Amino acid sequence: ACGPPRVRNGRVICLKRASTDYEVLTPAENHSRVIAQKSVFVKSPTGIVVPDDEDVVSIPSELKRELLAYLEQAHGISHSSIYTDIIGFVDYQEALLDALLNE
Repeated sequence: ACGPPRVRNGRVICLKRASTDYEVLTPAENHSRVIAQKSVFVKSPTGIVVPDDEDVVSIPSELKRELLAYLEQAHGISHSSIYTDIIGFVDYQEALLDALLNE
């Protein structure tokens, strides 16, 4: 929700674990990214979950940097702690380059 592009608002969608519209699955923890992100998967029979408006938290673009700094300082959560594989590293480098070029 706080990642690039920094000029666009992010959002967090809050879903209930118990629902008749979808199933929440916990993946096997055999991949470093799954472990670091504490991932869950949402499986819907229709292939899409449409959240209610009250289930969506908007992250204003101007707060993204501050929120990222808070998450790292208070909780040890950062891009490098979540995306621990080479693909995550490369994606992060590309996002940083894009951000620098577009500032």
